[in-house]
Amino acid sequence: MENQVVSGSDGSVPVIELVDVLECAERDEEVPHAREYRVHIDGEKVTVDTAYPTGELLLSKVGKRPCAFELIEEFVPRELCRRAGRCGQFA
Repeated sequence: MENQVVSGSDGSVPVIELVDVLECAERDEEVPHAREYRVHIDGEKVTVDTAYPTGELLLSKVGKRPCAFELIEEFVPRELCRRAGRCGQFA
């Protein structure tokens, strides 16, 4: 697991530095709040610093212009994903 947790120096609640969104999806877990999020776009791993990135931001991370590409979200039903044992590998 690549999610990185850093404890507060004053004994406060731990802060999650980096969360891999695909790993959370593969484990059927909600994505926790973090400082940065790693997402997978067209086979590339990119990092964003917002929990709700725009399509324009995501496309710019992989060198694409939003006016030239249509951003398509693909979801696989969980039951199909579990039966195949390949969550996150259908896109």
